[in-house]
Amino acid sequence: MARVFGADHRVLILAVARMGEAAASGFILIALPLYIASEVVSGFSFGLDTALISGIIISGGLLLTIVPQPIAGYLSDTFGRRKPFAVVSLAVRSVTAFLFTLATVYPLVLLFQFITSVASAVFTPAAMALITEYSDPETRAVNFGAYTSLRLVGAVAGPLAAGGLIADGPYEVAVLGSVTGFEAAFYIAALGILVSLVLTQLFVYDPPETTATAREDISVNIFADEPDRTFDPVFVLALATVLFGGTTYLITAIQPEINTRLNQTAATFSLQFVAPIAILALLGPVFGKLADRYGRRPFLVVSGLFVVPGVLLQGFATSSMMLLAGSVVIGIGMALAFAPAVALVGDLSDGTGAGTQLSLLTMSLYLGQAIGPLVAGFFVTFWFPLPFLIVSVQIPSLNSRGVLPPPRCEPLFDVLAKPLNQAFKCLRWRCFRFRFSWSDTVSVFLGDRLIDDISFSF
Repeated sequence: MARVFGADHRVLILAVARMGEAAASGFILIALPLYIASEVVSGFSFGLDTALISGIIISGGLLLTIVPQPIAGYLSDTFGRRKPFAVVSLAVRSVTAFLFTLATVYPLVLLFQFITSVASAVFTPAAMALITEYSDPETRAVNFGAYTSLRLVGAVAGPLAAGGLIADGPYEVAVLGSVTGFEAAFYIAALGILVSLVLTQLFVYDPPETTATAREDISVNIFADEPDRTFDPVFVLALATVLFGGTTYLITAIQPEINTRLNQTAATFSLQFVAPIAILALLGPVFGKLADRYGRRPFLVVSGLFVVPGVLLQGFATSSMMLLAGSVVIGIGMALAFAPAVALVGDLSDGTGAGTQLSLLTMSLYLGQAIGPLVAGFFVTFWFPLPFLIVSVQIPSLNSRGVLPPPRCEPLFDVLAKPLNQAFKCLRWRCFRFRFSWSDTVSVFLGDRLIDDISFSF
């Protein structure tokens, strides 16, 4: 497997553990709304419909994963330990997955979901900091690409398997007797996380150099120290990740409107939703390996040139295939951006405060995934393409504020610059322009002011 991905074997073990955990999370994600809507769970609902209760529990859990991540990252940096955070997280999640089978009232379901969310938030920064410390700059992006790819395989396989498992229940199990489809899903989720826990405990360890750097400066800056940049690069990448995360979940809240507009089935929509995740899983390691060879920043710039038209294609889609094509293009843009972005944050941390720095990025991804459906659900009532236009405009707008880091170069290469300038001028900024040179660099200007430089390390 290490040869296939070109990644460190220690990273692949951690990735396999994360894949099992992600698959288990997918089981819970599918089972929980059906479990809440069933007759098994009851109690005082404050007059709320079960669908709304499910939305509150699931969305609340997703939002709750955001806040603890930088705290967990900071603590792992402070103590100079990663593995204990990952092990405790998996242990708590395995227990709560089992406890869902004992929850018969709404408050207990809500409590277990919130505990699960906090535990999940603890695991993520510890795992990503470990990958940073296992990697050198020449292999960091491909390692993050392999980790992300396997995680997404679990995230896709889990929900697909859970649906059939729940529908085919109940089951007769030798030791347990009759087991409902819901119970089977929760049991398998608990078992999957337990296997991930064993793998982590046996094969994952903290590098010896972590402790030596844990108590150094691990702050996260908003504004840059350099006079020619407005924002700190890590903060800038976090803002971009919010937008990119929002694009992947933009269509989830407006599924009924999309299905009615395109006269398609829920199964077709599922394919459209999964497409970007599948593309990211497939191409993430490929672009990660290329980013290790040619540098991180060119991929971050090019990714926006895929994501923007992909979002617009979704917003103005007149057929199911057109919307699917937009999803695929978004997936390519995400694959171009994710592994290089995480690797760049790892490079900038330079082994110091990696947990804190990387937690900001993962927190931003979850935040974007939570905000995207809210933006779509609100603005689609005015005009269907409006939420897609808003998101697509913000990506180049963010770039124009110096978010995507760009080189001091001599002008020219107008043949390449003109279409880019025209595209971004139409979207928002008339004074936003590109300048290329023969020295493998590109400069981004706002008016006559140099915003930043991007070095192409060929």
